[in-house]
Amino acid sequence: MDISGFARLASVVGLWLALCGGQGFTAHSHKLIAPSNLARERVPLSSASPTVYLRNGGRLPTAYAGSPTVLEAWHHRRVIPLSLASGDLDEDGLADLIVGYGESHGGFLAVYRAHPHLLAARGVDLSPGGDHLRSTGRDVQPFRTPARLVELPEAPQWLVTGDFDADGHLDVIAAATGDEHLYWLSGDGTGRLASPRPWTLPGTVEALAAGDINRRDGIPDLVVGIESLDGWEALIFPSSEGASHNLSETVRLPGPSVAMTIARLDDDEFGDLAVVGRDEDSGESYLVIVHGREQQRLSGEAGALASPIVIDRLSFPFTLMSMATGHFLDDGSASSQLALLADEGSVLIVSRDESRPQGWRTDILAGDIPSGMTRLVAASISGLPTDDLVLTDERHQQLHLLIGSTVAWEGGDVSRVSSFPRGRAPTFFPLAAPPVTALPMRLNADALSDLVVLTDDAPAPTIVLTQPVATFTVDSMGDGSDVNLNDGLCDDGTGHCTLRAAIEQANANPGPDLIAFALPEAGIPTIRPHRALPPITDPVTIDGTTQPAGRVELDGSAAGAAVDGLRIVAGRSVIRGLVVHHFDDDGIELASGGGNIIEGNFIGVDASGTKASGNSFTGIHVIDSANNMVGGTAPDAGNVISGNRFRGIELAGPNARNNRIQGNLIGTDATGTSVVGNLFAGVFVNGAPGNIIGGTTAGARNLISGNWDGVRVVGARATGNLIQGNLIGTAIRGHRVLGNAGDGVCIADAPGSMIGGASPRARNIIAGNNARGVFITGRRAQGNVIQGNFIGTDRTGTRTLPNATGVLINESSQNVVGGDQPEARNVISGNGDGIRIIGPGATQNLIEGNFIGTDATGRSVLGNSQDGVIIDRAPGNTIRQNVISGNNARGVFLFGREAANNLIEENLIGTDVTGTIGLSNLFHGVFINNAPRNVVHKNVISSNNLIGVLIYGPQANWNRVGENLIGIDATQSEAMGNAVGIFIAESASHNVIGAANVIAFNSGDGVFIESGTGNTVTSNSIFANAGLGINLGADRATPNDDMAGREDADAGANNLQNFPVLHEIVAENDLLRIAYSITSTPKNSHYPIKVEFFKADPSGQGQQYLGADIYTSADRMDGGIKRVSFRLGSAMRTGDWIVATATDRDGNTSEFCPPVKVQSP
Repeated sequence: MDISGFARLASVVGLWLALCGGQGFTAHSHKLIAPSNLARERVPLSSASPTVYLRNGGRLPTAYAGSPTVLEAWHHRRVIPLSLASGDLDEDGLADLIVGYGESHGGFLAVYRAHPHLLAARGVDLSPGGDHLRSTGRDVQPFRTPARLVELPEAPQWLVTGDFDADGHLDVIAAATGDEHLYWLSGDGTGRLASPRPWTLPGTVEALAAGDINRRDGIPDLVVGIESLDGWEALIFPSSEGASHNLSETVRLPGPSVAMTIARLDDDEFGDLAVVGRDEDSGESYLVIVHGREQQRLSGEAGALASPIVIDRLSFPFTLMSMATGHFLDDGSASSQLALLADEGSVLIVSRDESRPQGWRTDILAGDIPSGMTRLVAASISGLPTDDLVLTDERHQQLHLLIGSTVAWEGGDVSRVSSFPRGRAPTFFPLAAPPVTALPMRLNADALSDLVVLTDDAPAPTIVLTQPVATFTVDSMGDGSDVNLNDGLCDDGTGHCTLRAAIEQANANPGPDLIAFALPEAGIPTIRPHRALPPITDPVTIDGTTQPAGRVELDGSAAGAAVDGLRIVAGRSVIRGLVVHHFDDDGIELASGGGNIIEGNFIGVDASGTKASGNSFTGIHVIDSANNMVGGTAPDAGNVISGNRFRGIELAGPNARNNRIQGNLIGTDATGTSVVGNLFAGVFVNGAPGNIIGGTTAGARNLISGNWDGVRVVGARATGNLIQGNLIGTAIRGHRVLGNAGDGVCIADAPGSMIGGASPRARNIIAGNNARGVFITGRRAQGNVIQGNFIGTDRTGTRTLPNATGVLINESSQNVVGGDQPEARNVISGNGDGIRIIGPGATQNLIEGNFIGTDATGRSVLGNSQDGVIIDRAPGNTIRQNVISGNNARGVFLFGREAANNLIEENLIGTDVTGTIGLSNLFHGVFINNAPRNVVHKNVISSNNLIGVLIYGPQANWNRVGENLIGIDATQSEAMGNAVGIFIAESASHNVIGAANVIAFNSGDGVFIESGTGNTVTSNSIFANAGLGINLGADRATPNDDMAGREDADAGANNLQNFPVLHEIVAENDLLRIAYSITSTPKNSHYPIKVEFFKADPSGQGQQYLGADIYTSADRMDGGIKRVSFRLGSAMRTGDWIVATATDRDGNTSEFCPPVKVQSP
C-alpha cells in the first residue's frame, strides 16, 4: 500500500516517525513505518533519537444543529473551511472546538463541545475501526455531536476566544480580512453563543490576536491589525473590564500586517505584542515588538502609566508568511520565542538577547523547507523539552513536523544575510486533502499536543492523536529492577513488571510511553520502594487509574532518607491516579524539563484522602521547571495535596515559569470539609515568575485551607504571578471557616502579582485566616494588584468569615487594592481592621472602589471589628471612591507624623453605596491623629456615631478638608448627621476646612475647634447643626473681647479670633450693602483679615456663601467701619439674615457673628 492511500484510511493508523537528534544543519532522512500490528510490534530506535507516534483519528462526525434558517443555509451553500479556535464555552472544564467556515454570502461557526469523559480515558483502542477513546468500557468521541451552527455576516478568516466583556463567560470574536467590523458572539456558559454583534473599526481588518498583553490579569486582551485612512495600525484593546469596553492605544505600523501574537518575550512580568508584515516603503518584511508595561494606576494620579511604550523593529530581506510563539531553543531561557516562516524556505527563531545591539537574536531552526508552506503552528508532539512546529503544506497535502532545536547559527543582523545554510529538515505527515490550518489541543490523557486539522475538501475537521510508543503494565507490587533494558520488555527476572522496572524501561525506550497497572489486589494496591525510584528521564504517563480500583498507592516509608517519591527531569510526563505519601523528601519533584501534568493524585494523605500521611518536605516541588500543570480544569483532574510536613506545593527558581495550579484541594481532606493541613504554606512561590494559581476558567478554583499560610509569594524575581478564583481559608462551599493559621495570601518582597481580577470568575474568597487575608510586605513588593475579591466574607459576600486583618500593606509601595470600575471592587468586611497600611516605605498605594465594612451589595452592614482603613505612619497613599461604613471603630484612621500627604477622596464614609442610607461607623468617619498635610476631599462623611472628621494632636497640621458632604446625604436633601461634623483638638494647627464643604444636620457643632491655632474655616455651607456652626473652645458661643478693656489678647482655640461686627445690611438696586467692622487688635490678630459673608440659616449658621472682603489695618485705623457691596443673588431678599466670619493672616477663623437682618433702603 502506498503512503497516500495509507493516510486515507478511516481506520486507526499508527505512524512511527523516527526523527534523528543532534545539532547543526545536516539533512537527515526520516523513515516512515506502518507496523502490521500496532498493538504489539515495537520498532527499536537509538536512544539518542526522539520518537513521535501519531495516529490518524479520522474526521469528526458531521451532524449539525441550529435554527431552521441556519441549517437550511448550511445545507444549500458550499462552505469553505477557514479557521479554528478552542475554549471552554460550556464551562465543564474541557476545551471545546470552534470551526470557522466561509461561503458566498458570509460564514458560519460550528461549535463542537468536548465529551465529558474525554480526559478520563483509561486506554486507547488501536484495533481496526477503533477511532474512539475508551473510558470505563465505553467508546467516547473527543467531541459531542451534533455541532451547533451559528451564521455570520462575513467569512471568519480570523477567530479568537476569550472573556471579552469580563462577565465570566467565554466569548468568540470573528473577523474577515478586508472587512471594517469584528463580530462578537458573547457566550453564556452553556456552550451557546449569541447572535453576532458588529464592532465597527476605523479601518479594514488585516490580522487579529487575543491574549494577556501588558499586565497579566487573566482576561484576554484584543489586538487588531487594520489599514485605515491614516495608514497601518495595531489597535490594542487591553482592559480589566474586558477588551470590548476600551480602546487603550494605537500603534503605527510600517505596512500591512500578516500575523500577530501576544506572548512574554522578555524577562519581565508583562505580555508583549509581536506583529509581522511587509514594510510599504522598503518592501522588506518587518517584525515589530511592542513591549508590555504597566497600565494600572499604581497611585492616586489619574491615568498615570508606570512607563512609556517601547517598540522594537527588525527587518528581513524576504517575505514572512506566518508566526508562532513557544519555547523552541533549549537555551535555558524562561521567556517565549518567536518562530517565523519565510517564503524562501526557512524557519527563523527570534529570541530576546540584550547583549545584541538590537536586543534580539535570530537563529535558524530549519533552512531547507519545501515550497508551499503556508502556516506555522507551535505544538508539543515529540516530548522534547522544546516545543515543536507544525507546518501546513497545501501543495503536497501534508503536515510537516519540525522537531527539535538548534543553536548552531547565530545571525545578529538578519538583514545582511542573503541566504541561509541548510537546517533541520522537517518530517511529513500525509493527509487526504490540502490542509488549511491546524490547532493543538489536548484530546487524550498524555501531556502532548494532539492536532485538529482543517482540510479544504470537507467541513469536518480531522483529528491527529499522539499515542504512547510503548505500554508497560505493572503487575507486581515488588521493587525489583528490569533485567534487560535493551529488550523493550518490562521484566524484573520473575516474569513480572514492577513500577521500578517499568520506569527503567520507559527511560530506555525513546519517545513517550505509558505505564499502566494491573496489580492483583482487590482494593487499592500499595507499592513500597526500598530505595529511590529512578528519575524519569524520558516522557511517560504513569496512570494509576488503569488499576481496577482506580488508584495505586506509593508508600515511601521504607525508601530511606532524603528520597523523593517520583522525580521527573524529562518533562512532558503525566502522573495521575497515585497516592504518594511517607517519603522523606518530596512527594513529586519536577526538575528542569517542563510541560508535565500532575492530576488526580492524593499527595501527603492516605488512600481514603482523609488522614495525613505526609511527605517530609513538599508535596509537589517544581524546581526551575516551566509550563507544568498541577491539577487541571477537567473533572477529577484536581489533586489532594495535604498533610505534608513542610509545604504543599513549591515553585522554585526563575525558570519555574508559567506553571498552573488548578482545581486542587490543598490542606484539606478529599471532601474539602476538614483540615489536613500542610505544615507551612499550601502554595509557596519562591522566586518563580509568571505562574497561575487558580484561574478564571471553569474548574480552575483551588481550595487552599488549613495550612500555615495559604499562598506565599517570595522574592524579587517572583514577578507577575496570578492568584485567581480560589477559596482560601474556607471549606469547599465557601460558606464556613477552614482557615489557614497564618495569612491567606502573603506577598513578600515580590512585585507585580495579581490577586483576583475584574472578572467574576477571578474572585478569590479569602476568609477565616488567623492572620491577614492578604499581606503585602517589603520594599520590593511593588505593583501588586488586589481586585474583585471577597476578603472576610463567605462566597455570597453576605456573611462574615473573619480574617484577623483584611489587607495589610507593610513598607510596600505602588500597590492597588480595588480599581476604578465596579468589577474590580473588593468586599473587605468582617475582619479586624479592613485595610492597614504601615510604615514610611508604604507609599503611593491606591485603595479604590472597595466596599469596606458592608456586604457585597453595599447596602447592609458587615462591619470590620476595628477600623475600615488605617494608615499607620505611611505617606502619600490614596483612598478613593470606596464605601467605608459599618465598621466598629473608625472609617479611616491616619496615625503618626509620617502619615503625611495622603488623599482621602470621593468616598462614602458612614453611608450605603447610594450615599442616602446611614451605615454608621461606630466611632469617627475620618480620624487624623498627629498626621500632617493630608487631604480629605469630596467625600460623603455622614451618619457616623461620633465625629465626621477628627483632626487630633500637635502634629496634625496643614491638613485640608474640602468639598465634602458632612452630616448630609449624597443628594444634599436628607439629614444624616454625625455627632459633630468636624472636630479639631489637642493643639492641631494650620488646618484648612474648606472650601465648599456642606456641614449640616450634625447633632453637635458643625465645626468644633477645641484647641490649636491657624485653623481656617472658609467658604463652606454650614447649617442646621444642633450646636454652633463654628465653635471655638469648649464654652459654646464665645463673645468678642471688649477692645477698650482688654485689647483682644486672648489665648485659646484660634486665639479666640473675634468675629466681625455687622452694623448695617441694606438690599438696594440688586446690591447688598454691608457695613461692618473688626474689633481685633494687631497684637492678637495679624492683619489683613479676610471677612466672609453668608446667608444664615434660622439658627444663625452660614448656609450660603455670598462673598468675601479684606479688612486691613488701614481700615481699622480709618474709623473701623468698612462698607462693601455684593450683587444680590436670586436667593436673597429683604428680611433674610446675614452672618460673617473673620480669618486673620495666620489662618485663625472666628465663630459666626450674630445674624443681622437684611433691611430695605
